[in-house]
Amino acid sequence: MTGMAAVLAKGGYATHYAGKWDCGMATNQHTPRGRGYSTSLSYFHHANDYYTQQDGGSCNKHPMVDLWNLEDPATDGLFGSPAKAYANGANCSFDSQNPQNQVCVYEDALFEERVIKILGDHTDKDVPLFIFWASHIVHAPLQVPDEQLAKFSFIDDKNRRTYRAMVNWIDGSIGRVVQKTKDDGFYENLLIVLSSDNGGPISGSATNFPLKGGKFANWEGGIRVNAFVSGGYLPESVRGTKSTELVAGWDWYSTFAALANVDPTDEQAAAAGLPPIDSINVWPLLSGATTSSPRTEVHIGSNVGGDDANRTSGPTSVGGLIQPPWKILLGWGFNQSIDMAGWSGLDSPNGTNNFPNMKETCGRTPETGCLYNVWEDPGEHTNMASQQPDIFIKMLARIDEIAKTVYSPNRGDSSDGAACATAESKYGYYWGPFIQ
Repeated sequence: MTGMAAVLAKGGYATHYAGKWDCGMATNQHTPRGRGYSTSLSYFHHANDYYTQQDGGSCNKHPMVDLWNLEDPATDGLFGSPAKAYANGANCSFDSQNPQNQVCVYEDALFEERVIKILGDHTDKDVPLFIFWASHIVHAPLQVPDEQLAKFSFIDDKNRRTYRAMVNWIDGSIGRVVQKTKDDGFYENLLIVLSSDNGGPISGSATNFPLKGGKFANWEGGIRVNAFVSGGYLPESVRGTKSTELVAGWDWYSTFAALANVDPTDEQAAAAGLPPIDSINVWPLLSGATTSSPRTEVHIGSNVGGDDANRTSGPTSVGGLIQPPWKILLGWGFNQSIDMAGWSGLDSPNGTNNFPNMKETCGRTPETGCLYNVWEDPGEHTNMASQQPDIFIKMLARIDEIAKTVYSPNRGDSSDGAACATAESKYGYYWGPFIQ
C-alpha cells in the first residue's frame, strides 16, 4: 500500500513524522521511511513508557525498548536505527523524574522538540512541508511530568487527575508549536488538522459525555471523535464555524492529495490485489465551497468472534454503517453483543466504572437489532430498530453487500521469534525491522 506521505512526496513535499507509528515494523517498507517520510522519530507499538521507552515486551527476559530514529541517513541508515541517542538515564522513570546527573526527558517533549527542529530546519519556503505529529498523549500509560500533575491536585481520583494533566500538557505543546510556525513565517500558508483516532477509554480514566461508550466499541463515544481544522490557509469565512456533515478519518488521505494536486489512486495496492482506497476529498466542505459532504456513508469495522474489546480475535468484519441520520450496529461477540454499552458522567471515572461488562445485543433482526438516529440522538439512548424495520433491513442489506469486499489482512504469527532474534543480535534490545 502507498502511505499518505508517499503521495505528498510526489507533489514535491518534504515529509516528516514524529510520534506513535503503530503501522508495522516487520520490514523496512513498514517503517516511516518505507511509507514515504524523509525523517522520523517514532515508536512502533501501541504504547511505550514515557520515560524508560520500554513497551512492556521482553526477549529472553530482557526488557525491550521501542524508539526508532531517522534524521540523517548517513548516520541513521536509510530506514533509520534504534534511537539510542535519545535514551534516558538508567534511573529515570515516572516515579523518579529527576535522577542525579542523568538525562530524564518526557517522551512527548522529545516529539515536540523534533517538530520544532523540523520547522527551524525548513528554510526553503518554496518547498511545501508536511508534518505528521502523532503525539503519545493521550494514551496509556498514564504518565506526566510531576510539575504538570501538581497543577491538578484538586482532583481526587488519581487516574482522572493524571489524564487531565496529560491533556493539558499536550494542549500546551501544540500551542508552542503553533507559535513557532507564526514566528518562522509558516502560519499564513499553513493548514492545521487535529483529529483523534478514537474516543476516550471510559474503562480507564476518560469521559465521552454525553456520548455512549468509548474506545474499543462502536458506539458514538468510541468512533465520533474530536477534530478541527485551523491555520492561515483556512478561508476566513469558515473559521470558528462548526459542521455536522459526515467526514471519516481516512478522508484526509484524498483531501491532502487534492491539496497537493496529486492523484490519490493507490496503484501499488492495486498491483498487490488489494481493494481501492475508501477516501474522499472533503476540502470543498471544509473550505466552505460547499455546505454538504461528498461522503454519504461510513463503513464501521469490527471483527468476527469477539466483542469489540477483544477485536483482534477474529477476521475483519463490518460492525455497522452510518447513512445520515441513521446508524446501524452489529454485535460480533457472544450473543451478538457489543460492550461499553453505558454512559460516563461529566466527571468520570466515579464509583460505577464497570463499562467492559455493560453489554448490549445488536442482532440481525428488527427485534434484536440496534438502529439509532444519531443526528437527533447522538447519545444513542433510543433504539429505533423495531420502530423503523424497513430502514433497518435496508441498511443491513447494505452491510452484507459491503462485507463481500472486506479486506482482512494476515497479521503474521506473534510467536515467531525473528523479531526478538534481530532485536538481540542487531539492535541491542530495541525493536526494529526483522524480515529482509
